[in-house]
Amino acid sequence: RKFIEPVKDYELGLVKEIPKTRIFSEGSGGVEMQGIISESFIAQPKLSKEYQSFAGSRSKSASTRTAVVKQLSWRDEEALMHKKRRIIKILDPKKQQELKRQAALKAQALPANTVLTEDQLRNKIFELFAEKDEQGNRKNYWTTADIRLRTGQKKPLIISMLQQLCNYHSSGPHARCYELKPEYKM
Repeated sequence: RKFIEPVKDYELGLVKEIPKTRIFSEGSGGVEMQGIISESFIAQPKLSKEYQSFAGSRSKSASTRTAVVKQLSWRDEEALMHKKRRIIKILDPKKQQELKRQAALKAQALPANTVLTEDQLRNKIFELFAEKDEQGNRKNYWTTADIRLRTGQKKPLIISMLQQLCNYHSSGPHARCYELKPEYKM
């Protein structure tokens, strides 16, 4: 790198508007006014041709992009997709058959076009919230889709009933799930 001399020459420009500034000093007798500023100047450095070319090249190099854009082929994209980690829950065959059998029994219990009354739907939702999982714990959080699959009812009916009976979680670990209101919990 080439060393560039610092600027030593300055141009003085007279400011036309006279500022209303007074100068004070603190002495043995307290604060005393020393005077009023009558003229003001702006000092601007005189830039040499060498410095101007140096500053121009710096700003030009800062504004140019040095990154190289490389287009991926379909094989590169495929390789990236395989690198993503996926969590897969593997069920043993006996448990899988049992779940299929239970789903078939539930599908037989209610015909597809059956519309439940409000009381029947309310009782069915309470039954779902009373169900227990494999460890014996109640399932406290249900999505609209799960309740719709289990009851066979239309989404608007289910949502209107859930709004009466449940609190909706829009964020957190149970996002997009419904939980019974405290007054309905046992």
